[in-house]
Amino acid sequence: PETPPFSKSKILYGFDRAKQAIRKSDFSIVVEGQMDLVMSHQAGFPNTVAVSGTALTSAHLSLLSRLSKNILLAFDSDKAGMLSTARSSLVALSMGFDVKVAGMTKGKDPADMVREGKDEWRGAVRNAVHVIEFFLDAIERQGYDERKFKLQVQNVIFPFLARIDNRVDRAHFVQMVS
Repeated sequence: PETPPFSKSKILYGFDRAKQAIRKSDFSIVVEGQMDLVMSHQAGFPNTVAVSGTALTSAHLSLLSRLSKNILLAFDSDKAGMLSTARSSLVALSMGFDVKVAGMTKGKDPADMVREGKDEWRGAVRNAVHVIEFFLDAIERQGYDERKFKLQVQNVIFPFLARIDNRVDRAHFVQMVS
């Protein structure tokens, strides 16, 4: 539970153990739960931290930014996980992070993937894509007609584009979206 010495919106589970690995690998992996973190560490990713029952906050991101501005989000593939990925990405992009998202197998979280074989989790991390590519692919898979597709891109992708400060990055993704 939330207590004065333990604030979920300020503390990242496993941060103390992941600090050196985040610095060394120049990116952090953020997962949703403690078991996801433990299993990810066991699969060879000691640069993993976990949020504890809350969304990724600017306080969490401030901690991570001291070590690296590269972040990989690996939240559950359910609807709540997708919403959390979107919200977290918006905050991270506005703080200058380069945000990638791991493509999770439908209905699985990182712990499940590691349990079934470390290679599946390693592949998800290795094949992570920028958040804009991730959500653009998700919209494309919905099979919308052209008009509905464009509306979805406007509603979902444009807020991400607006938060990218780097002009070169923004131009790259604007060209991709167009």
